[in-house]
Amino acid sequence: MAEKVYNVLFLCTGNSARSIMAEVILNHLGHGRFKAHSAGSHPNGKVNPLSLETLASAGLPTRNLRSKSWDEFARPGAEPIDLIVTVCDSAAAEVCPVWPGKPTTAHWGVADPAAVEGSEEKKRAAFRSAADVLRRRIELLVKRYGERGGDMKFGQRFRFNNLTQTYAKYKDVFRKRMAKHEEGKVERHFGAAAKAIEAERARAQRGTNRKEAEEAAANAAGAAAEAKAFRIVCSEPEREADKVDQLFEAFVQAKQKAGEETSKLTKSGFNEFVRKKTKDLQTSKNCRDVEYVVETVHGQVKLKALVKS
Repeated sequence: MAEKVYNVLFLCTGNSARSIMAEVILNHLGHGRFKAHSAGSHPNGKVNPLSLETLASAGLPTRNLRSKSWDEFARPGAEPIDLIVTVCDSAAAEVCPVWPGKPTTAHWGVADPAAVEGSEEKKRAAFRSAADVLRRRIELLVKRYGERGGDMKFGQRFRFNNLTQTYAKYKDVFRKRMAKHEEGKVERHFGAAAKAIEAERARAQRGTNRKEAEEAAANAAGAAAEAKAFRIVCSEPEREADKVDQLFEAFVQAKQKAGEETSKLTKSGFNEFVRKKTKDLQTSKNCRDVEYVVETVHGQVKLKALVKS
C-alpha cells in the first residue's frame, strides 16, 4: 500500500516571499512524502524577484511559481489540505476560510525579508536569512515525520505545538548554525577526523596566545623606552656649555630614533633657544634653575622646560 502524501499549505499575506520559499523548500526536502502549496490572504499577484533569486542560488526550482489567493484552496472540490502553516503574524491573525478536511494548523513567525530597507546586498541577506529559518524548521518537520511510525494518525505524527516549542528552545543553536551557513563556515567532521581537527585548532590557539603575549611584551618594552626621558638642569647656559651640548645631543638622538627630521637643527640655534628660554623663565617665574626634559610621547619627541622650585 502506497504511503499517504500529505498536502501542506503555507500562508502569508502577500504570497510573494516567505510562503513561496517554504513551498519550494518542503517540496525539495519532502522527497515525495509532502506536497507543498502556498497562498496569501491578500496576494500581491507577483512573486518577489529576490525570492526567486534566493531559491535559484540554492539550486531549487522556480518554474511555475505564482502569487495566489487562499480562496483557491477553500473552494468546493479543492484538494484537501492536511496541514496549514502561517509564516507571518498578520496572516495568522486574520479570519481564515473554512478549510475542507479539518487540517492541522501551526504558526511559524518569520521576519518579512521584503520589509527590509537599504542596499540590495542587505535585502538579499534578509531573504537568505528567512530561507535558512524556513529550511531549519522544515528539516525538523521532515525529520520528525520520518521518526514516527507509519500507522500513527496525522495529528499525532505532527505535534506542531511541540515542534514550535522545540524550535524556541534551540533557537540559539539554529541561529549559530545559520550564521555559519551564511558565512560559508559550515563544517562536518566525525570520529578521528574531528579529534584531529580539534587538536589542530587547540595548537593554533596556543600559537595565537603566544604571539599575542610576545606582542604585548614588545609594546610594553616600547612604552618603557618611551617613558625614559633625558633630564638636565641649567641656570646659566652661557657658562654651562657641556650641559647644553648634552641636551642638544639627546634631543637630536631622540628625534632620529622617532624618525623625525633633524636636518634643520643647528647647534648654535639650539644654544640660543636654551639661553633665551632659561632667561625668560627666570624672569617671569622668579627662579634660578630650569630643568629641560627630552621625552617621546606616542612616537613624538617633545622638549620641555620646567621651573625648579
